Amino acid sequence: MGKGAYIKGARSERELKEMLRLAGFCVIRSSKSGVDGLAPDLIALSTTKKFALECKAWKASLHFDKPKVEIMRQFENTTGIPFYIAWKPPRKEWKFFPLTTLKETERGYTLTTENLAFGLKIGDLTGETSTNPATQSTTKTTPIIQSTNADDLE
Repeated sequence: MGKGAYIKGARSERELKEMLRLAGFCVIRSSKSGVDGLAPDLIALSTTKKFALECKAWKASLHFDKPKVEIMRQFENTTGIPFYIAWKPPRKEWKFFPLTTLKETERGYTLTTENLAFGLKIGDLTGETSTNPATQSTTKTTPIIQSTNADDLE
């Protein structure tokens, strides 16, 4: 992955992290999670919900190697935390896909642009009816721990 793609991906992860924080979640971001492939990009926690996310800001179909999907499934099975692919095509909203929606191919797993119509919206994950921060309640409390990653303190 080139430096420009990494910067774009990290920016998108931070954007999603902030959206989830505004929805009342404590969010942990694992910087450079793609380097070893063992950690989710984001883990979102609240008193009633928890989920892990592999984030992709990409225009075309997504492809995942079989070992990467196996690691995501193992994380999900070991922790009991549901794992989703979070996908944000350019100029569109985030969509979320449980690992069970990945289509197996000979070389790995894929999500196509046609799958975007069936992806979950952020409110489906958070329980919010509105994903627009301007229309959300202002009475939500901000989590004390906002990050465990020094890179996020920029």
